[in-house]
Amino acid sequence: MPKIKKIRRKLTNGFHNRDGVELDLRHGDKEGIGYVKCSAQLFPHLVYVCELTTDFVDRAVGSIKLPKTWSSLKIMKKKFHVIIKSKSLPIHPVNSNQDFSEAEKWPQSPIVSIWEKKHIQIDNEVLLMSGMTFNKTIKMLDQSYLDSKKIRSAITHPDVREVHEALTEMLETPIWEFLNEIKANSQLPVSEILSMELDVLLNTVKHSSSNLSHAKDQLVTVIPQHLKDYLSRKREVSGFGIWNKNEFRVFLQGENKADQIRHIQSNLLRMYTKFFEKYTLEVVSGNAKFLPYLRQGDKLWPESGTEYSTLGCFVKDNRTPHVYAVTCSHGVPEASIVSTGLENSDPDRIGTCIFSSYFRPSPDQHIPILSDVALIQIDDHVRSMCHLSLMNHKYEDSKVRIYDGNFEDFVVRHAYVYKIGATTSLRKGLIISPDFTASVADDRSEVFLVVGMGGLPFAETGDSGSVVFMNENNSALDTIQVIGMVLGNLEIRQNESHENQKEEGESESDSINARKKDEENQTEKICCYRFNATMEILRRNGFDVTFENQV
Repeated sequence: MPKIKKIRRKLTNGFHNRDGVELDLRHGDKEGIGYVKCSAQLFPHLVYVCELTTDFVDRAVGSIKLPKTWSSLKIMKKKFHVIIKSKSLPIHPVNSNQDFSEAEKWPQSPIVSIWEKKHIQIDNEVLLMSGMTFNKTIKMLDQSYLDSKKIRSAITHPDVREVHEALTEMLETPIWEFLNEIKANSQLPVSEILSMELDVLLNTVKHSSSNLSHAKDQLVTVIPQHLKDYLSRKREVSGFGIWNKNEFRVFLQGENKADQIRHIQSNLLRMYTKFFEKYTLEVVSGNAKFLPYLRQGDKLWPESGTEYSTLGCFVKDNRTPHVYAVTCSHGVPEASIVSTGLENSDPDRIGTCIFSSYFRPSPDQHIPILSDVALIQIDDHVRSMCHLSLMNHKYEDSKVRIYDGNFEDFVVRHAYVYKIGATTSLRKGLIISPDFTASVADDRSEVFLVVGMGGLPFAETGDSGSVVFMNENNSALDTIQVIGMVLGNLEIRQNESHENQKEEGESESDSINARKKDEENQTEKICCYRFNATMEILRRNGFDVTFENQV
């Protein structure tokens, strides 16, 4: 047997699973074959494609017949390493001599070699490159990077980037051949989506012919403007467009007879022959209509109203299957039909306001306390479009807790509060008054006051009804505490007799402080009423409701 020289290097505190890294250089005295044994993490596109492919196979296994090559590609689900071979590979002295954790070998082992030309080329499954590029490639593979950022920096270096692309193509070729065989032998009748996904995978996986031009297979991807204009003028057409990969669908609203469908179909085929050589025309009966997904912060329009308010949140009825949108009652009168819609589109009905508490007196109160909340019962057919979870300041779904503590803590701790409004979207603020009472007509309003950050008001017209919340200060930041709802702006007008006047005996510093107070008075202060009090009013009126993911 030829004498084999073997040198190993392993990272002691680097990657796990697929992230193990080893440099294993061997040189056979007779055959002169050396190889580098390295982590799959050096080829992030390969790892990415493996994840996509295994996910596809797991979902399609009942609909397709897997080729025999799957037996060797099953290691995509496991930990594996990559072997790069070369007759020109030298032996590098290394320091560590620790064992490499067990992992299977990727079925494709690219061969690299040196030739006299400067450019790289794949010839008979051998990647040819200059001696200088070869040395830099081995340096790239002979790596000890501890994180993905350093790996990305190494493999995208201009000196080796083209080589890395070529090696990735060679490594992924078995996956492409596997998927291509599935496409050739399977019609995937069960799911149109699986068929589309297979095409996407084949287009994503790199392989030795992936850089070749396939102009003859390219479809026309732009709908001719005159075709769009023709269909847009027809009242019976509710929608049209490219469907899946090579189909063009036209949707006709109302009751359409077969001869009407045939008439439109024949006209289109006659007028746009060239376009429909590339696409299969399908004319179907159906009303294509854009419907918005409703969520926290959307606009709500009352029946015959000209101004909108904000969809603060959704709550679920604990006794019935009903779902309610919560907003301010001064924007949505009771019994009114409520709509919402996309920008520049006609509003669509979403439900009816079944409760509005504006200026309703609390029990045993001689002076009524303002409560500004409305419940909109969502229509059954709209419920599936509602994003029920409350979102945090990163628009991520969160667990919800209703704050029932002392509001003075917010002033002491200077905790940030947030709201997502229909006009200003996400805004951050600070509570400057935890308890403020102001007269509204002959009633009184007990609220807390919030000022915005960075010179921006916390809320503006149209933001009424927005839920005010704060992040629960845990390490996961997975819970928000709902503390209130936006009511409106607090306006403080200075009496004219005191404006720009300096009282007798008033010092200059007192005058400056007075001006500062005037400036503070001009800062917009947003009135918000407490949400725990709102929930209590709803309970007193027979509504037992909770948030999605409430804890």
